[in-house]
Amino acid sequence: MFSDHKRLLFVIAFLIIFAMFFMVFQCSFKIHNPRELLGTYVVKHEYATEKIVLKKDGIFIHEVTVNGTSKVDIAEGLWKYDADDGHLIFDGNFMKVVNGLNKFIPDYAQQKSTGLTIKPVDKIFGNIVISRGDRIGYKKIEEIK
Repeated sequence: MFSDHKRLLFVIAFLIIFAMFFMVFQCSFKIHNPRELLGTYVVKHEYATEKIVLKKDGIFIHEVTVNGTSKVDIAEGLWKYDADDGHLIFDGNFMKVVNGLNKFIPDYAQQKSTGLTIKPVDKIFGNIVISRGDRIGYKKIEEIK
């Protein structure tokens, strides 16, 4: 049979293979059912705290609170999910708080998008995250049934 040393190596190899399998198949998944997306998402960055609520009726609420102030801006629009691409599509009124260079846009509330805003969505280690296009994402904090 196997010696204790070989048995230990076999167990370690098995655990490594299992962990790799788990990481490949569980770490990042597309969401196939849009109902999984329903809920409240939050991101905090150096300029503001943003909250997005995705409601059952296809309406989203986007709330922005500028850091260091009591200023709160709220916008509403429609959302839908493209399960084939794994993208969340906001149809109008999405407030872009930072630009592509991660700089604050002071008049973000007046420059709400009139077209589509498309954000990738992933399930990472079981947590749903809506990407902002940089390293920070909106993390789901509350689910709507």
